[in-house]
Amino acid sequence: VYFFKPWGPGEEAAGPLKYELTSITVLNYELDKYIGKNVTLVGYFGHGSFWGESNASFLVLDYRILASKKPLVYGTWVRLNGNVPPVDYEGSLIQIEGVVKSYNQVYGNVSSYDVPLITVENYYVIEKANTTLKSIKPSIPVFKAPLLQGQKKVKPCDRAVIISGGIDDHNNNEIFRIEIREIYNKLKSLGFKDNQITVIYYNGRDFTVNRQKIHVDKSATKRNIIDVFNNLLRDMDPCCTLYIFVTDHGFGYDAVKGDSWRGLKARTYDPSKKPDPLTPTSGDPGKHYSERELIFNCKPYKAKGMKWPSGSQNPRWTITYEEYTKTFYLWKKKNNKWKVEKIAKDRDGDGKISESEFSIDIDGNPNNNLKFDPSSFTIDCFHEISFEINLDGTNKKYKVVYDFQNRKCQLFINDGGTWKKIAEDTDGDNIIEGIDLNNNGNTNDEYTFHEAICLYRGELLWDYELAQILKRFHDKGVHIYVMLSECFSGGFVENLNGMADIIATGAGEDRTATIRSRKPYPERTLLELFIDKLQGLTVDGWKRAFSQAEPPFHSDSPEMAEAPKKPDFIVTSITIYSETAFICVGETDIFVNVRNVGWKATSNVKVTLYINGKKIGIQTINEEIKPNEEKTIQFKYNFNKLEIVTVKAVVNEEKDIEEVWYDNNEKEISFEVKGAELTYEKVTMPKGKIRAGDEATFKVIVVNNGPCAAQNFKVKFQITGEAYSGEQLVQVSYSKEEIVTVLNPSEKTTLEFKYRFELPGKYTIKIVIDSDNVVVESNEDNNVYEKTITVYQKQQIPGGG
Repeated sequence: VYFFKPWGPGEEAAGPLKYELTSITVLNYELDKYIGKNVTLVGYFGHGSFWGESNASFLVLDYRILASKKPLVYGTWVRLNGNVPPVDYEGSLIQIEGVVKSYNQVYGNVSSYDVPLITVENYYVIEKANTTLKSIKPSIPVFKAPLLQGQKKVKPCDRAVIISGGIDDHNNNEIFRIEIREIYNKLKSLGFKDNQITVIYYNGRDFTVNRQKIHVDKSATKRNIIDVFNNLLRDMDPCCTLYIFVTDHGFGYDAVKGDSWRGLKARTYDPSKKPDPLTPTSGDPGKHYSERELIFNCKPYKAKGMKWPSGSQNPRWTITYEEYTKTFYLWKKKNNKWKVEKIAKDRDGDGKISESEFSIDIDGNPNNNLKFDPSSFTIDCFHEISFEINLDGTNKKYKVVYDFQNRKCQLFINDGGTWKKIAEDTDGDNIIEGIDLNNNGNTNDEYTFHEAICLYRGELLWDYELAQILKRFHDKGVHIYVMLSECFSGGFVENLNGMADIIATGAGEDRTATIRSRKPYPERTLLELFIDKLQGLTVDGWKRAFSQAEPPFHSDSPEMAEAPKKPDFIVTSITIYSETAFICVGETDIFVNVRNVGWKATSNVKVTLYINGKKIGIQTINEEIKPNEEKTIQFKYNFNKLEIVTVKAVVNEEKDIEEVWYDNNEKEISFEVKGAELTYEKVTMPKGKIRAGDEATFKVIVVNNGPCAAQNFKVKFQITGEAYSGEQLVQVSYSKEEIVTVLNPSEKTTLEFKYRFELPGKYTIKIVIDSDNVVVESNEDNNVYEKTITVYQKQQIPGGG
């Protein structure tokens, strides 16, 4: 049940052990069995003032687990409180004795998984570290940095965003707060105001570093990050600059260690298709790996050991082997307690550990060199683990088990409810090399992996998600400078290529980022050194700072990439000048503004205009459009229908010019075309009877009830009828037109017509507004007035002839 049972047969005579010998790995995977027990174990020490929250310290299998910007690998560490070593022993190999507890029960449920907490009663330094982290404390004062020649001034619309996710209480380290402070102070020294800097940190709470309080704007959740950038996108104008700094853990496929598979996103690599940096559906644009290259590290889940003399009722020695660091520990029982006597590695490469390699005589015979073969260790345990990865858009279940008979770890995939073996360790080093990830019977496929920034409470901001956010800034003409310091941050370079003016990273796509530099360099992070050397918010300033900060971290493969030297055209606006939200029918000027948001000047740029999907013309901007420069081209079009109109402008539609992006080359607007609305408000007829020989006056009030002016339209006055000349019936027809030059919205005009009726009869009076139908109206049915009248015989004068 336990890693080392307290006693073997007959050992009781020696008295009870005060502390049970165990290991970091076993405690993690069998925590429930050890709660409340007194244990002793060995590991490397990390002081709580540097690592994690709550001031609880760490004991880890390998100090490099702490000293990188990569989430802690489960099973490789425990937390410590109580009588822990002072900070001077940071990084030292120590043995501890104490009581096992649950970290979540003592400090609250700070993460989705529980880890062992050991309240230390005694500790013993086995090997003191030759380096410390004393210089982790802030080293950059607030000062006015000397500007580089040509340094641009900070514009009022420039913005800076500092992101630090922290993950949880175990991963949120003091160095992140220090780096935030130093970034903040450097930005202030270069001219930024407080309201131009946004700090997105861990749980959203303000913190203090070296007596300086840092205001935090938002907790580091994905939703908050998206909201912050959405607000900045709304407020920032073209030619402003967005500076992004990330001090955080990173997530991705570790091609060196192979120990962080849980939650990865992988996509089959298809050489015939170019991966889209903005979506995961076509794979990651970075590195791709053959299945034969994929590795899985089983070492964190394995523990081995033996007691010597084997079979003895009272063994005096125990040898444990730590697979993760390939280190042997020799324990000696003293006063009913196990104490680490020696540590050693297999220096001669024979696969065994010897007395000479331990530099100690174990069996009391100086004439021999006793050797121990770890393959025959009687204490051998492996903790089966299961995990999921997203493979080609589907979550696949995997598990790793250990075949004790053949002494090899094996990797299985859940295929329709059946576990099928897809890989195994073939050389006994507990590293699986070559994985049939999709279980198709071979290892010939290739895969790409996405990388992510770790956020608060385990959320991840993937490379393509950051690209989606920043692409909108680029398409608006905002300059972007990026500094990512997390592990695997090089995986963001190809996703942000053609968006950022320059990007610097703390590690390569498949590499972890070391937190501390080593001698002969001062012990500082790459981001600290970068900020210290940053003397100008320009591409040259970025490059110079990176070149001076990179050498101590060369093995992490940090990267720096400038934007491609190509143009990139966007249509910034389509303008139709109108004082209203609509336009009126008629010939209209359409102005298209084109901006070069790329990094190369280009001339002879063609712009195509579409109206309701129909191409109406192509214009060429002949003069050169420099980077950040905008040009205007003019079109004319006669709108002759009342409708909703869609106008689309496309720049470089035929791709005659090579650009960074082609998906941002068009813009579309919609608006309503409206017209005048003519009708008669009132028609005035003569009063009384009209008799033959009378001259009658007719008045019509024409009104424009529409939103647009009516111009140069005719109003036609027409009289038709049948009249009697004596007893003969004759046809009468008369018409007259008046021209109205302009009638603005809500305006009226009164027109007067006169006509002398010579003969009695029935007449039709008809008034037609816009008789030639030159005005486009929404209602043409209210333009005609018509009335029939009677003209009587001339009145006889009494007594007349």
